[in-house]
Amino acid sequence: MTNFRFRHAIGAIAIVSIWNTVAFGAVTITDVPYASRWDQNKGIVFGGVAGVTGSSQPSKKPTEFVNSCAYPKPGVKLYPCNDRGIHPDLHFVITFTAETDGYPGITYTRNGGTTAIEPIIQPIWTPKGSTVSFTTRWSKICDAVGASYGAGSVTPNCEVADPDIAPYATFNVGIYTDTPTQLVDSAQITIKIADLPPNDGDESTTAYCPDGEAAPNPGPCRFEVVPGDSKVAIRSLHVASSGTALDKYQLRVLWEEGTGPGAFANITSASAHADLDFIYDAAGSTNDLSNSRIDGFTNDVNYVFKVALIDEAGNVGYYTRSDADTACDFSPNPNCHEARPGEVVGVLADELNCFIATAAYGSALAPQVETFREFRNKVLLPNEWGRRFVQYYYEHSPKYARLIQENPILRASVRIALWPLLLYAWIAIKFGSVTAFMVLLIGGFSFALALWSFSKWIRSGRARV
Repeated sequence: MTNFRFRHAIGAIAIVSIWNTVAFGAVTITDVPYASRWDQNKGIVFGGVAGVTGSSQPSKKPTEFVNSCAYPKPGVKLYPCNDRGIHPDLHFVITFTAETDGYPGITYTRNGGTTAIEPIIQPIWTPKGSTVSFTTRWSKICDAVGASYGAGSVTPNCEVADPDIAPYATFNVGIYTDTPTQLVDSAQITIKIADLPPNDGDESTTAYCPDGEAAPNPGPCRFEVVPGDSKVAIRSLHVASSGTALDKYQLRVLWEEGTGPGAFANITSASAHADLDFIYDAAGSTNDLSNSRIDGFTNDVNYVFKVALIDEAGNVGYYTRSDADTACDFSPNPNCHEARPGEVVGVLADELNCFIATAAYGSALAPQVETFREFRNKVLLPNEWGRRFVQYYYEHSPKYARLIQENPILRASVRIALWPLLLYAWIAIKFGSVTAFMVLLIGGFSFALALWSFSKWIRSGRARV
């Protein structure tokens, strides 16, 4: 059995890691409904506890998660939270199939001996091949983890004594025929529990990081918003480590209508939001999103935005702090955290700064325009000469963009003319500007040589039939 290595927790999580959801022996785990998230591909189930104990949610029923984001601690705006937070009375259910007759059960090892988890619904005899569930409470799971990992590490209320430690225990889920502590057909699981305390008073925030500087603490410290027709896109994202026992999993984008500092102050953990997935590279790190667009906005309405980090357990924290609301020195857009969607937004709007390309391709969110924008951010802006070129371009291109936008033939011609630059930008982003220059230089020389050879062939008369 492969061991899964978790980092020490600063964050808010209770995690259930289920290995071999496909099969271990003859047991196949099919569902874990009362957990914050189940990654079936990895065979890992997560249960988050961020902000649960301080949540203002009026009830915590055995079959009801605590939504500490919608019901935060009174008076706390940027609350560390979870939409599907677990609590001690919440059911802990594992559904599985097995090729053995018997009763469902869960056991764990404590002081060298095997102990059975007490169910809250009496197990019934199940014939092999049937689907069966074992039901207990999270309090019993947390108590077992605390007993296995070390006295006092986790309480039955799922509270972790040391936020820098993520206690865990290994369990067996399966079938027994006579004694609950002796499973004859089982799969192994790991349950790990941690907590995410607020890092700034009652709030969980991260400070702004200027371009080229490391993030001052975990979380998303830099981003910009680009408007489109009834949509926005997130760009120039920079994220530090998750700051929790788990890797970062999603980016939460929150917004409110309005403009200026007063509107930013209205954003809370309960604000309207969308969650965007990260894409990980081979090294397991990322600042890239699988889909950076968010739909459903009203055109000609101004919105302000903050972002926060979501870990693998669904715990939300490290919101961008107020010092980042108007910090846009990394972007040509002085209002990089505001957006006003519109049908023709981006053709001539100052926020987009890709005037000619946007006019030619007809949308600020066209893939070609996004490539040019990424080229601007990653290749041009980090260099002094690049910044001067961008500034010159911003000063002179709008008048040409107007002409292109109004003439369909000119738009088509400009799209053709931009292809070499688009190719150069793509290669520079992927492989560096020197490689891009060499490729285009060789390509241009080859094309010129081919054209010269063809013209010479034509002039020689050998092309005549």
